[in-house]
Amino acid sequence: MKRITETFGQESMVMVIAGNISSVLIGSIIWILLAGVLPVSDYGRANYILSLGAFLSTFTLLGFNVTLRTYLPRGRDEILPPSILLTSLISIILGMPFINLHPSIPLIIFSNSIFILLTSERLGHLKYRDFFILQTVTRVLQIILIILIVPISGLDGAIYSITLPFTLFSIPMLLKARGGFRGIKGLLSYFRFSLLSYLSGIVGALGNRFDKVLIGSLYGERALGHYQLAFQFYSAMQSIPTALGSYILPMRSSGRSTKTQEMIGFSLSVLTSIAGYFLIPIFVKVLFPNFYPESALAGKIVSLAIIFDSLYSIYSSRRLSEEDPRSVLVASMLSIPILFSSIYFLGSSLGIEGLAISILLYRISALSFMILVTRIS
Repeated sequence: MKRITETFGQESMVMVIAGNISSVLIGSIIWILLAGVLPVSDYGRANYILSLGAFLSTFTLLGFNVTLRTYLPRGRDEILPPSILLTSLISIILGMPFINLHPSIPLIIFSNSIFILLTSERLGHLKYRDFFILQTVTRVLQIILIILIVPISGLDGAIYSITLPFTLFSIPMLLKARGGFRGIKGLLSYFRFSLLSYLSGIVGALGNRFDKVLIGSLYGERALGHYQLAFQFYSAMQSIPTALGSYILPMRSSGRSTKTQEMIGFSLSVLTSIAGYFLIPIFVKVLFPNFYPESALAGKIVSLAIIFDSLYSIYSSRRLSEEDPRSVLVASMLSIPILFSSIYFLGSSLGIEGLAISILLYRISALSFMILVTRIS
């Protein structure tokens, strides 16, 4: 372990990777666990509601999550209180109209928004061990609640079991919002960066969250259930490129080089992708026969996207650390139509396999546009 931390940097990339792996991997285990206790339709319904709430929370962040990771390493702590205050107020206002769709949605929006700010604040202050603990403990609590509640409460129990741990850790974050109104004027000096990051976050959420809402609307909750299981394997593998981006941005913003870590992170992503391609069908066939073969084939396809995800994380984090969110926004916007059109045309013609291919095409196009925009600028 000592040799590993010396390679990556003491309490830096090792903790970020571990935090993301624990969060994403345990999160995927949660959905895999739910696949074993919920009917396919309820499984798809739970994902629909949670994805909708998480997608809506993107609108409340106003780009402050990226702003915190970029400017807190430079000692700009005055931006934290107004960021928390504004995000909290907007999340409450946005969530209320959706209470009739499901009473949990306002809580999902609020909890997701503040928890994202909390993890961004920890990364921005380079508190990587805290980041790891937050990610791990939250997911462990979710598993405990699922085991205790879902057998009794079913669908609603699944939704609240996943949401309440985020709520628990979000409440103390509100104490840091003191003096937030006084800091709003100072926050305006970061308006352009935050706005472009905000728009990039919304576009990214369209790809990462709204795809499930669209699939559920077009093809039904059963198709979404099959797609979601494959996507959870993909999400677990995505912990490597996600950690890579989370590490690069604050480290480069503080003036440090990350070339060695980028090479190591990319290599790990390639190995992860290869392993997923061969192992996912085996896991699905043995553990979830009701989802076989559709989810197995879809899992093989989406595992290939991990390679392109890691390269995208490297390029986008570099641009953000150089205070250029515009390039990230443009690349994201150009790739979204490819995702949605692929979901519509490939999903209707090839079924679950086509939906998986749409994710792969989306990640390839996002990387291609990112490289193109970077070279042009």
